[in-house]
Amino acid sequence: MDDTIRLNAEQLKEHKFDLIITNTIVLLIGAELALHLQIPNIVFAHELINADEYLKPVGISVDSYIQYLDNKTSGWLACSNAVKKMLVDFGRINSEKILTFYPYTCSKNSFKYLSRLKPDAPKKQSWKIILIGDQSKLKNPVFGLSVLNLLRKKGHEVHLDHFGRKSSAHDQFISEINIQGLSKYVHLNGWSEAPLNNATTKCIHLVTSNCESFGLTIPECISAGIPVISSRCGGPEEMLPNNCLYDVGDIANCTTLVENIMVDDKEYQKTMSLSRSMLGKVLNDRKQIESLGSWAETHFTKNT
Repeated sequence: MDDTIRLNAEQLKEHKFDLIITNTIVLLIGAELALHLQIPNIVFAHELINADEYLKPVGISVDSYIQYLDNKTSGWLACSNAVKKMLVDFGRINSEKILTFYPYTCSKNSFKYLSRLKPDAPKKQSWKIILIGDQSKLKNPVFGLSVLNLLRKKGHEVHLDHFGRKSSAHDQFISEINIQGLSKYVHLNGWSEAPLNNATTKCIHLVTSNCESFGLTIPECISAGIPVISSRCGGPEEMLPNNCLYDVGDIANCTTLVENIMVDDKEYQKTMSLSRSMLGKVLNDRKQIESLGSWAETHFTKNT
C-alpha cells in the first residue's frame, strides 16, 4: 500500500496541487497522499461511523480510527453538528479544527409553494407518505409501515410510496407488508432520479432512519413544498422544528405528528412556515460561504 501511495504521489507532483480534499471519513488515501506531497488535506466527514454498524472500522475502535486520521489531516469539514460532535467526542479533536459545512444551501427563492386544496374539494382525499432511501436497516422503512397501518386503522385514506433500492431490510420490509395486509396501499418504485416529480400538497415525507448524518431529502422536500416529519437521528434535528421530530421508534408520536398535518390545515401551514424559516437560517448560502472562507483563512494561516 505504501509503495502504491508513493507512486501515486510521484505522478501527482508534476501537477503542483495545493490541497487534497477527501470526500469521506472512511478512506485514508487522501491524507496519506497529502503527507507525501507535503500539502494540506481536508476531510469532509459525512458519516456517523459510531452509530452505523456497516461503517465502523474493523480491527480498531472508532475513537482510535478518528484520532489516527486526525493526525494525518489538516482540518475537518463536518456535514452537520451531529458529525462534528462525534469527531470531538470520539476523536477528542479540537472543535476549532472542525467546521460544520452543510452539503446543501438555500435561500428564500429556493422554496416552491404548492397551492392547497380548493374549498369545494372532497375532504376525504387520499394522502401519500413518501419514504426515500435504500431498504436498509439503517433507513428503517419497516417503521413507516407501522405508521401507515395505524393511520389507516384510524380511518385515514393514506398510501405509502417508497423510493430506493433493495438492501439489508428488504426481506423484512416485504414480509411486513404482507403480514400487515398493506400490499394495496404500498407502492415500491425502486430507485428514482426524481422521486418528487409528482408530489402534491397531499404528500408528507417521512424520515424513519435510526441515524442520519445530514438528511439531504429534508431540504429537497421542503424546498419542493412538501412537509417533513423525521426521527431525532442526528442531522435532521438541526434542520427541523420540534413539532416535526419524534424519538426513534416512537410510533405513537410519529403517527400523531403526521396526522396533525393531514387533518389540520393550520398545522400544515405552521409546519411549512417554521420549516422554511429554520432552513433559511441554517442553510443560508451566504453565511455558509463566509464561514468557510473565514475558517480556511484562519486555520491554514496557523497551520501552513
